[in-house]
Amino acid sequence: MRSTLAILALTAVMSSESVVGQEPTDPPAQEPVAEIPVTPAFPTAEAEVALQDALDGELRQDLALSFTPHFFPSFQGGTLLVVGFRVGTNGLLFGVDSDALDPASIPAGGMPSEVAQVELFGGIYAGAEQIRSLGTAAKLDRTGVESSGLTATHSFGDTLPAGTYRFVWGIRDLVSGNVSTVDQQLEVPDLSAARLGTSSVLMVEGPPTPAAGIFAPGTVYPGVRVATASFTDRLVHAFSKTGPEVLVTFVVTGVQRDPETGSPNFSIRYQILDAAGQRIWATPAQPHARPTIGQPLRFEDVEPVSPGNSYTLVILLEDLTNNAEATTEMPFRIVE
Repeated sequence: MRSTLAILALTAVMSSESVVGQEPTDPPAQEPVAEIPVTPAFPTAEAEVALQDALDGELRQDLALSFTPHFFPSFQGGTLLVVGFRVGTNGLLFGVDSDALDPASIPAGGMPSEVAQVELFGGIYAGAEQIRSLGTAAKLDRTGVESSGLTATHSFGDTLPAGTYRFVWGIRDLVSGNVSTVDQQLEVPDLSAARLGTSSVLMVEGPPTPAAGIFAPGTVYPGVRVATASFTDRLVHAFSKTGPEVLVTFVVTGVQRDPETGSPNFSIRYQILDAAGQRIWATPAQPHARPTIGQPLRFEDVEPVSPGNSYTLVILLEDLTNNAEATTEMPFRIVE
């Protein structure tokens, strides 16, 4: 099934242990050690100035920046924050090596023409204390960008305790020097609590693709990276009536285990409401015994939805062990 990879990825979020790279061992004495080129440290001095300005209330908006924070449970402790983002292509210099500002000086085999070199920087603050920092370089791909004028989606993240934080971060083109910064309040939910609910809900076109390695803080990934999979999320829930299948994927939290089977025992119903809040489509209750969900949805098969209109997808949960109920709503739009 197309949803299998999504379920495996979300399962890995909940069950995998954090893996830290081992310290490198010294090479054998008889083998020469290759000289490693020195790369600039991140964040750069320019980014640190922009970050301090943002902390002081002076934000930069040289680049268009679209972003969405997602939250998933983690049995490592805390909540996994995954920030999906896209950057306006105007103001980014593609195909230019940051070490060779003159495009004519780039040798054959240099930077691909569809890639821009940037750095991400910032921090997460609990009061005056910085509890997480961000400083890393990335290559942003604009291949396949539609008329929105934004790059393809990329993501980064970290694990946080539940709470309210100040999240100040930005992105800087390493070639042009253009910067955009953000200062927002971040409400991190406690997804380990016993209350029935869901993680963030992704509505993405097509199945996810496998992602190698283990999700690491401070790393920028293509797509919205969740554990072992990358999801093609445009961060705007606007879909074509006749377009690809949409995958609705999330984790159910706070489910009680059946005392007889030892497994979760719950059901999910889906509804679509029109702009007036009237129910125009619904499914019967579907039983589940695993909290990781990947539900395919093809709008072509949902007769009442039509282009140019806004709707709400409603996810209704019922815990069949203790009769608890919960609802999650996701707005979306049919564009053509």
